[in-house]
Amino acid sequence: MPVQFRVSPADGLVLETAVARLTLSWSACIHYVESDELILLHQPNRLAMVVPKRALPGGELARFRELLDTRLPRSRAGRPASASRG
Repeated sequence: MPVQFRVSPADGLVLETAVARLTLSWSACIHYVESDELILLHQPNRLAMVVPKRALPGGELARFRELLDTRLPRSRAGRPASASRG
Protein backbone atom coordinates (compact mmCIF):
# COMPACT_ATOMS: atom_id res chain seq x y z
CA MET A 1 0.00 0.00 0.00
CA PRO A 2 1.62 3.31 -1.04
CA VAL A 3 2.30 5.90 1.66
CA GLN A 4 2.05 9.56 0.78
CA PHE A 5 4.30 11.85 2.81
CA ARG A 6 4.00 15.61 2.95
CA VAL A 7 5.24 18.41 5.14
CA SER A 8 3.00 21.25 6.24
CA PRO A 9 4.70 24.37 7.62
CA ALA A 10 1.63 24.98 9.79
CA ASP A 11 0.59 21.45 10.79
CA GLY A 12 3.71 19.26 10.77
CA LEU A 13 4.21 15.94 9.00
CA VAL A 14 1.34 14.11 7.35
CA LEU A 15 1.47 10.45 6.28
CA GLU A 16 -1.48 9.05 4.35
CA THR A 17 -2.50 5.71 2.89
CA ALA A 18 -5.78 4.65 1.34
CA VAL A 19 -7.10 3.71 4.80
CA ALA A 20 -5.28 5.87 7.34
CA ARG A 21 -3.88 9.34 8.01
CA LEU A 22 -1.29 10.30 10.62
CA THR A 23 -0.40 13.89 11.46
CA LEU A 24 2.59 14.59 13.67
CA SER A 25 2.35 18.21 14.80
CA TRP A 26 5.47 20.29 15.33
CA SER A 27 4.51 20.72 19.00
CA ALA A 28 4.76 16.93 19.47
CA CYS A 29 8.48 17.00 18.64
CA ILE A 30 11.28 18.12 20.95
CA HIS A 31 14.25 18.12 18.54
CA TYR A 32 15.59 16.42 15.43
CA VAL A 33 18.71 14.46 14.51
CA GLU A 34 20.11 13.99 11.02
CA SER A 35 22.26 11.08 9.87
CA ASP A 36 23.60 10.23 6.42
CA GLU A 37 20.38 8.45 5.45
CA LEU A 38 17.68 9.54 7.93
CA ILE A 39 16.12 12.42 9.78
CA LEU A 40 14.69 11.49 13.19
CA LEU A 41 12.06 13.73 14.74
CA HIS A 42 12.25 12.98 18.44
CA GLN A 43 9.22 13.03 20.70
CA PRO A 44 9.10 12.66 24.48
CA ASN A 45 9.39 9.16 25.98
CA ARG A 46 12.04 8.05 23.48
CA LEU A 47 9.71 7.98 20.49
CA ALA A 48 10.82 9.22 17.07
CA MET A 49 9.38 9.64 13.58
CA VAL A 50 11.84 8.27 11.02
CA VAL A 51 12.04 10.16 7.73
CA PRO A 52 14.25 8.46 5.13
CA LYS A 53 16.06 11.11 3.10
CA ARG A 54 15.25 9.15 -0.06
CA ALA A 55 11.59 10.08 0.54
CA LEU A 56 12.50 13.72 -0.16
CA PRO A 57 13.38 14.08 -3.86
CA GLY A 58 15.59 16.79 -5.34
CA GLY A 59 15.54 20.11 -3.51
CA GLU A 60 12.88 18.92 -1.06
CA LEU A 61 15.52 17.77 1.44
CA ALA A 62 17.07 21.24 1.66
CA ARG A 63 13.63 22.86 2.06
CA PHE A 64 12.70 20.30 4.74
CA ARG A 65 15.93 21.06 6.66
CA GLU A 66 15.22 24.80 6.49
CA LEU A 67 11.71 24.24 7.82
CA LEU A 68 12.98 21.97 10.61
CA ASP A 69 15.50 24.62 11.63
CA THR A 70 12.68 27.15 12.06
CA ARG A 71 10.54 24.72 14.09
CA LEU A 72 12.85 22.48 16.14
CA PRO A 73 16.28 22.51 17.73
CA ARG A 74 18.82 20.29 15.97
CA SER A 75 20.68 17.69 18.00
CA ARG A 76 23.84 15.80 17.18
CA ALA A 77 23.35 12.05 16.91
CA GLY A 78 23.24 10.48 20.35
CA ARG A 79 23.12 13.80 22.19
CA PRO A 80 20.02 15.67 23.35
CA ALA A 81 19.45 19.18 22.06
CA SER A 82 20.81 21.84 24.39
CA ALA A 83 17.99 24.26 23.64
CA SER A 84 14.71 23.64 25.40
CA ARG A 85 11.37 24.34 23.78
CA GLY A 86 8.69 26.28 25.52
